[in-house]
This record gives sequence, C-alpha cells and structure tokens, in this order.
Amino acid sequence: MNTSDRLDVIGGAAGAAALGASAVGATAKAVTGRFVDPDTIGDYGRIYRERASIVVADDGTPLCVRESGDLDAPVTIVYVNGYCQRMSVWHHRVTTSCPALDELDVSADDGAESELLAMPGTTPPADPGPVRHVFYDQRGHGISATSSPDKYRIAVLASDLAAVIRAVVPTGPVIVVGQAMGASVTLAMAGAHPDMIGDRVAGAVLCSPFVSGRRATENGQVLSSAPAELLRFALRTLPSGVTAAAAPLTANVVASHLGAMSLAHPADRPELVRFVESMIAATPTETLLALTAELAAYEDRSGFAELSRVPTVVLGGYEDRVNPLSEVVDSASALGGRCELIGVRDAGHLLPLETPEAVDDAIGRVVDRVNRDRR
Repeated sequence: MNTSDRLDVIGGAAGAAALGASAVGATAKAVTGRFVDPDTIGDYGRIYRERASIVVADDGTPLCVRESGDLDAPVTIVYVNGYCQRMSVWHHRVTTSCPALDELDVSADDGAESELLAMPGTTPPADPGPVRHVFYDQRGHGISATSSPDKYRIAVLASDLAAVIRAVVPTGPVIVVGQAMGASVTLAMAGAHPDMIGDRVAGAVLCSPFVSGRRATENGQVLSSAPAELLRFALRTLPSGVTAAAAPLTANVVASHLGAMSLAHPADRPELVRFVESMIAATPTETLLALTAELAAYEDRSGFAELSRVPTVVLGGYEDRVNPLSEVVDSASALGGRCELIGVRDAGHLLPLETPEAVDDAIGRVVDRVNRDRR
C-alpha cells in the first residue's frame, strides 16, 4: 500500500464512524470522569526530578528546565514538547535502563518498526558519544508559567526556545528535537534567528511536523472532528466570558477525544492513554484555547530554508490521525536534500511515547552527521 492509499483508508468511512463513536464517548466521559495529575501515573513524572533550573523568557515568563547526561558533553540535545503536552513526553530518556543516549548503540537492531523513506546516504549511525539532554516545558504547559492569551503565538514560543538555548547552552553545538507543535516552534526559531543555525543549532529532529496549520486542521481526523470543531466554534462565536466558563468542560472533552486518537493502538496501552488524557486535561484552559486558534491559522515557511542548512531527520507515524502524513512528507521535502524522512509503522501522533526507539535512532543519525561535519 502506498502513502496515498494509506491516507485514503485512514480518512474513509470507517474512520468517520470511529470518530463519531469516539466523540460521543468522549463527551460522556468528560461529564462523569475525573482526570488525575499526569505525573503520578507510572514513572512519567520522574523527569522532573532531574537537575533543575529556571530560564526567564524575554518577556519575563519563567520556564521550567530539567537536565540529564554529561554536563561536559560536546553536543547538547534540547527537547521541545507539543500542544497540550509537557516534558514528560520525553520521560524514556531518564527512565530507561540506558538513561543517556551516549550509552545507547543506535546502530543496533532494536526492533523499531520504522522505514527510511528517503535519505541522502545509506550509512547507519555510529555510536554518537557523550551527549547532554535539556528538557523544558513550553509556557503554559507542565509547570512553566502561564501567559496572557496574546503571548500564545508560535513566534513567542520560538523566542522562548532561543532563550533556553542561550541561557542553558551558551556554547557548543545543539540539536533540537521538536514534537508536533514543538517542531513548528523549532522551524519558527530557525526563521526568526538565522544567526543561530549552523554553529549553534547544528541539527534537528522533527517528529510529526506540519507545513500548514490550516491544512492539518482540515485534513487531520482528530482536528477536523466534532469535539475540535466545537472548540473552534466556541472561540469564533461565543462571548469570551461564556467561552472561559465552559472551557474546563471543553478541555475535558478534547482530552478524552484527543488522548486516545493520538495513539495508533490505544486499547493495547491503557496506562499510556490515561497519561495522555490527563496531560491534556492538566493544560491550563487559556493555553488550550489560545493555541487552538493559533495553530488552526498558522502558516509560516520561513524556517525551512534556514534549517535546511543543517542535518535534519523528519519522522511521521503511518497511523497519525492528528497530523496528516502528507504534512510530514511536505515538511521533509521543504527541508531539501540534507533531510532524512523516516516513516514509523504502527505508530500514531505521539512518537516519543509510542516508539521512543525510533526517535532515539533519528537523534543518533543527526548526532552522527553533526560529529562527522565537525571533524
């Protein structure tokens, strides 16, 4: 089955029926259910026990930062979470038996169901050597501070990323790993700060990126579904006071719906579904409302040309029902010849949680290429 056939199946009548049933179930659960602190589920909260610091953004907003790995490593990896997520999506980096990438042989066969769709070469990545890991919660997510609604813009989030890099990694090469909206933030940072691309930001891994927020909203099964459209309708038509009053219930509807639909096989991973739903529900309602509107209209290609100057890997899940696979492919194409495109079978939208080994492999590839470029 080729990519277009797969997308036709995903978007067909069976998918529409599943979405309808899911929307009804989500509404019922939102009214009667109660979510918990996501970081009390399993070991997802352990990442917050790593080395702690705070970065003050350009407008004074405090951003929560955690670090692991070798402080003196020659390469640092900065992780950027997505919409209604938190740094816990990267928890495998500190909870696996090999908590630092420098202990992981990324050239080994780890069983990841991934497929290299396009690449500039065929050499597998070597052991990347020691690296340092930096995680932060984007403003309004996790335990970073909230902002006024007008500050929930991709351009502002891109400035936050630049501030984190300047403060926590003032020297040496950085590889940025962005998940979904975090990928858009990475691209926007490249467009707004081209001077940082090359010597400072030496490479990037983009998980489930999109070129057009409008197209992703229109064509993605989840973002075009009844709960998501209900939220956008409320934002467009209801007075702000009414929208704010209904926001907690709306957030729970979105959490119940988006949580399960973000994963390829939610029935097989109930604890992960519970974590994802609780993570979304824990996102402040002002963050959810403002960024929903921002992402639906977001269109900015300026960062692709700048980021194309460094090694990149783009990953997409074949069963992603949030962001169409066509957007992932278009993103890789826009990044040009230095970009590798990797499709992950049996994976949905949340690749760092569903298939962390595929993300690790992608990071290893970029680290290896950055190290080769600097020899």
